[in-house]
Amino acid sequence: MIKTQLLAKQQIGPTTTSTRKTGVLVGLLFFAATFTFAIGNALIRSYFSSATSHKGILIACLCLFGCGVAVATNGLAMRPVLAPHAPIRSQAYRFLRLAECLTLMAVGVYFLTGHARWDAYVLAVYAVSGAAGLVLSSALRTSRMVPKNLSMLGLIGYPIFLVGTVLAMFNVVDVTHGAGMLALVPGGLFELFLPLWLFTRGFTSGQIEGSTMTIATLDHQSTRQAQVRSTARNGTDASSSVRKASIIAGAGLLLMSVLSGIGYLVAVKGLTTPGNATRTAEKLAAHKDLFRFGIVSLFLVAALDVVVAWALYRVFTPVSEAISKLAAVLRIAYAGIFVIAISRLVGVLGLLGTNQQPAAVLGRINSFTNIWDAGLVLFGLHLLVIAYLAYRSGYVPKVLGVLLAVAGLGYLFDSLSAALTHGSSTPVSSFTFVGEFLLALWLVNFGRRVSLSDSTSLDSQIVVAR
Repeated sequence: MIKTQLLAKQQIGPTTTSTRKTGVLVGLLFFAATFTFAIGNALIRSYFSSATSHKGILIACLCLFGCGVAVATNGLAMRPVLAPHAPIRSQAYRFLRLAECLTLMAVGVYFLTGHARWDAYVLAVYAVSGAAGLVLSSALRTSRMVPKNLSMLGLIGYPIFLVGTVLAMFNVVDVTHGAGMLALVPGGLFELFLPLWLFTRGFTSGQIEGSTMTIATLDHQSTRQAQVRSTARNGTDASSSVRKASIIAGAGLLLMSVLSGIGYLVAVKGLTTPGNATRTAEKLAAHKDLFRFGIVSLFLVAALDVVVAWALYRVFTPVSEAISKLAAVLRIAYAGIFVIAISRLVGVLGLLGTNQQPAAVLGRINSFTNIWDAGLVLFGLHLLVIAYLAYRSGYVPKVLGVLLAVAGLGYLFDSLSAALTHGSSTPVSSFTFVGEFLLALWLVNFGRRVSLSDSTSLDSQIVVAR
């Protein structure tokens, strides 16, 4: 006779002492990030007024790196506190803070090598920071770990901040000067009051949503049968998830190749005459609709980058969930920088037909190229991580992993050489991109046939159905 017991398993979060220490740490990290960014921002802005030496620029970039480390540590420290209350949002918050860290460092490196206009790049940092703040405010509101009014300040402030940042990308408003800076006030107050609250009160116990119930079967044979059925079901579910994600990733990559070809090769590069501002402005004015269509195509490519990042994360999670997350964060951060680059092309449309258009038009197109080159550092790193996952997976051909590594190194070489030679070198990625294309074809044709016997083990048997 089989005896069955229902055992309630209460989810247990961090202890009061640990959350109090975490609260103090998070408060310190918020202040550290705020002050290092403020110092770096001030030094960079003063550079353009000839008040700061090149040594000051180096200090400014070190401050940006310090800010990046602070926000990344913030995301990691908040994970155990938020997870019992909002597991999905705790993951999202950690991802966004890591993305913010990578964006800060990429912008710092590019600015250190190019000394380009700061306002064009700070918006990328604002966008990721605003999204992270919104996720945190939402999690704090539902968990009730801080006062309602404090979390509501973030829920109101960060959407205003994000809307202002997006409008600034399209040159509608300016959130870095004048009245436009009011969009930063509510979110800034949240990041001031939250640390002060954490120093004095810390996180409250909050409200853990729900509990889980497990069925413990005392009969050994029945327990073993249940485990076998559960393992088979998990393997089937994992295989189905990988197959669906493979189709999405492969189709997304193929569509991106078409859209980027139209958007960049035809509408941007095809209408640009290097070194000839007048001729470039004339060609753009004569083909304004094509140029506008190219911009829309590039925005779609950036959106697909996010979709593909998620899909590849699902494809390679059976290999290593942590490393797959890293690959996704790198690609999403790159997509954010790419959007900033495309916004420079949007500004070209408003310049066509004005008296001083030629130099300004070519300048914005060059700015688009420079920002994109900076973002390709993250994209190259993303491909190197994917290459490692593909090589270790057992279900992706190893030669494909090698080709993806070559493609990633090609993008890194192009980005760094563009910074050192001011864009005069021949792009290596024009020849090494074949790994990306072959990955897309494999995902569409063979990825949908992948079968995993046990998705939870790195040593599990993984085969491709014939």
